[in-house]
Amino acid sequence: MKKEIIKNRHRLINQSSIILVSCQLASLKNIITVGWYQIIDINPILVGISIGQDRYSHRIIKESRVFGINVPLTDIIEKVWCCGKTSGKDTDKFIHCNLSFFYGHYKNLPLINECPGNIECRLTRFIDFKSHTLFIGEVKAAYVEEEYYDGYWIPEKTNLIFPFHLGGDYILESTPVRKKVEFKKE
Repeated sequence: MKKEIIKNRHRLINQSSIILVSCQLASLKNIITVGWYQIIDINPILVGISIGQDRYSHRIIKESRVFGINVPLTDIIEKVWCCGKTSGKDTDKFIHCNLSFFYGHYKNLPLINECPGNIECRLTRFIDFKSHTLFIGEVKAAYVEEEYYDGYWIPEKTNLIFPFHLGGDYILESTPVRKKVEFKKE
C-alpha cells in the first residue's frame, strides 16, 4: 500500500550520480559537490547545474563565467564527501581534501585529476530562483581516462562504480551494467 509523504518529496527523484563542480576566480579555486544537474541541449551541448545562492562557488561561477564538471567514482568517496562538507570560503578544498588538478583549454578552470571524466563549460546564462540558481553552460572541451570510455562508459572493463546521492548523508554505490537493448518491431 502506498502512503503519502510530506517531508523530502524531492528525494524520490534525487538519485543522480554525484559530480564535483570546480571553479576559479583569480587565485581562488573551489570545488562543490553537486547532485542536481542535467543535459539541457545537444547542439551545442548545454548542461545545467543547480547551486544554492548562499554557496561560495555560486559567486565564483557567476563572475568567472566558467565551471568544470568532474565525474568521480566511489574510490574517492571520502574526498567527494570532504568537498561537500567543507566550505571553500576559508579553505582550499584541493589541499584540504587531498585532490590535484590540471588545466585544460581554460587556464582559470582547474579540473580534478582523480576524476576519470572532466568537462569544461562556459556559462551562457543563469536563472535565479528563490534559493538556487540554474547555471547553464556550453561544453567547450571534455577529457576522459581512455580505459573508462569508448563513446560510452565501459563498466565491464573497469571498476566503474558511480556514487549516487540519495539525500542527506546517504549515497548508493552503483555499478552500471552496459548492454545494448534491441527492440523488435511487431
